[in-house]
Amino acid sequence: HPDTLGIVGRLGAAAQVDGVAHLVQKLVLSLGEIGEHRRLPNEPGLGLGDHGRLVRAGAARRTCNVATGMESMEVGARRPVVQDAVVLAAGGSTRMGTPKPLLDVEGIPLILLHVAAFQAVGLRVHVVLGAHADRVASVLPENVSRFVNPRWLTTGLTESADLALAGLGPALVTPVDVPPALEVDLRRLIAAPGPAVLCVRGVDGHPVRIEPPQRSGRLDERLRGAARIESADVNRTLNLNTPEEWNSFLNSLKRTGA
Repeated sequence: HPDTLGIVGRLGAAAQVDGVAHLVQKLVLSLGEIGEHRRLPNEPGLGLGDHGRLVRAGAARRTCNVATGMESMEVGARRPVVQDAVVLAAGGSTRMGTPKPLLDVEGIPLILLHVAAFQAVGLRVHVVLGAHADRVASVLPENVSRFVNPRWLTTGLTESADLALAGLGPALVTPVDVPPALEVDLRRLIAAPGPAVLCVRGVDGHPVRIEPPQRSGRLDERLRGAARIESADVNRTLNLNTPEEWNSFLNSLKRTGA
């Protein structure tokens, strides 16, 4: 399917494992089906089966909160282009009991699904590692930048994000322990005129768009005035912190025939 070609090609070439492209294709399609079957009441269908319908529906939707001052931007002003994405994967995964970046989805580590989703929309990917750094780094493609947070045990997402965001322009940021985003949502974040957060009925989710200057500070505080972009994908607010949450997510994939 055209929507999956970027993910399939990039991840298949990077991993150099027989059959991985086919698995990624099934997983991406099933994530779209989950969005179709689990969409919110009264939402239009937004599965991956019809990319034209996805784009039109996404363009017609309204943000649930407009960033302060955004309306005063000069019409036609040049905006910095989003070229980068950051995956935060430094945590110890204590509640999961196993490294979350390496959680297996039909033979593919979860972190590679995030990498493939971002690369499919043309973004450079940067991964912040900490606990299990060597094991996680060993599965990453060569074209992914790595940063290591040596203080991962006593710090959090803020410090890890600071490592990768320093010197970057606008960037998309996600923790690793969420389902990979659909292409339509990534493109809407990229097209946003400033900082933005995907949300589902007002509940913030991931990824988010961070703007320069890339100063230190909690991401939620930096995004307090950001636009909230409504998503039809209920997975945007799903956290994968425990074995129960992970198994529920895998079961949702199986129900779609992945």
